[in-house]
Amino acid sequence: WFRDEDFAHLYKDSETGRPTLPSAMIARALILQNYPPCSDRELVARIRFDLRYKKTLDIPVDHRGFHPSQLFRSLSSKRSQLFRHKTDEAVF
Repeated sequence: WFRDEDFAHLYKDSETGRPTLPSAMIARALILQNYPPCSDRELVARIRFDLRYKKTLDIPVDHRGFHPSQLFRSLSSKRSQLFRHKTDEAVF
């Protein structure tokens, strides 16, 4: 899978900051979102209720899921950074 260090180059300076969720987790979530394709909102529901998604994201079974705004912001930010730095092919 991915490690947070795999995405360190996306955070070159302190102005960029880091997302509230680990980069490697967001990369795995983006892959899960595409197989089968679903919206960000559907992804939030799948992470909350599907044990396979929890296992893939390495979160506890009793994890209540992420607040949609937190995950949406992280997904959106990660997508734009991957495309801007032309590393989207490495993930997808």
